[in-house]
Amino acid sequence: PSVLVNELRIIIGQAVDPSSETQVVTSLLDQAQQQGVIETALFDAGYFNQQVIDATEERGIELLCPEGRSQGKDWHKQSGKYYPKSHFQYDPEQDHYRCPQGEILTCQSRYKGNAASPAYRLYASEACGRYSHKDQCTRSAKGRRIKRYASKDALRQKMQQPAAREHYVKRQGMVEPVFSHLRYQQGLNRFRRKGLAGVRVEFSLHALAYNLSRAVALFSSSTGRYLVFFRILTRLRRIPRVTRSLFNKIHLAPIPRFLEGMGAS
Repeated sequence: PSVLVNELRIIIGQAVDPSSETQVVTSLLDQAQQQGVIETALFDAGYFNQQVIDATEERGIELLCPEGRSQGKDWHKQSGKYYPKSHFQYDPEQDHYRCPQGEILTCQSRYKGNAASPAYRLYASEACGRYSHKDQCTRSAKGRRIKRYASKDALRQKMQQPAAREHYVKRQGMVEPVFSHLRYQQGLNRFRRKGLAGVRVEFSLHALAYNLSRAVALFSSSTGRYLVFFRILTRLRRIPRVTRSLFNKIHLAPIPRFLEGMGAS
């Protein structure tokens, strides 16, 4: 299950996929844009791929997503087995990479890309096979190879900017409490329906219940009370005339009296 929430921790997009979190990003963004303009999307490192980058670019949304951990000074992807790509320094003037051992990797080939795969440049060095530190870099007999994707490198550079990092660190406080509430308050430790369709219905109901509880919490707070009140006023005239009959048919409580004089029908 995946959710997209706003700064008020209200779910504005939800989806379930049996195997991949990134496959539902387009659906989440489309759901969110139906609620209003989305300027910036904050995703964790698991979403650092070309599919997510393309999805946000197509919709005119700024993407903030680190390649690795988002703590300390080094936000790059870490690896205890091989040198990560972030340890290879790129020189745009010379168009080459310098490895952690000081060797130069030059451009060996270019891939133009297609509808399924983005374009990239491939960098390599013949020096990899001549040094004992090769085991720290790669197991390939051809030596270490680096693929340079323009869009990914642009995102890496953006995530080095202090303003982008300051904005991104708000993500954890926005989305993590939502899953905590779903799990510990609503008991969503496992799905109880069989089949993907049933699971999606079940998660949709959980998301609806969460949003209702969140709306009550905002309305009860001193600042949220006025925010929700004015949003109600702006939407009252959009309520269809069948609302009253629908409330009566399903035996719910009637519309509160304080709405009668505000254009509700």
